[in-house]
Amino acid sequence: SETRAPLAGVAVAIGDRRTTTDAQGRFLLEVPAGTVLIELSADGYYALSTMLDLTLGDQRDAELLMVPRTDFS
Repeated sequence: SETRAPLAGVAVAIGDRRTTTDAQGRFLLEVPAGTVLIELSADGYYALSTMLDLTLGDQRDAELLMVPRTDFS
């Protein structure tokens, strides 16, 4: 079932920089400007990889949806 609820503790990687999401499902990473590959992973969910285009000094709000593994059993 899709809830669109924020996920805490999601592992986030952009290049060699890593962090996890907070209780509101948010994270902050400083990365060089350009097109970056963002990778998300969390127990019970399919991993997600997507490209984001970031410009110098850009702060980007993006909603990234992870699919629970139980949805495709």
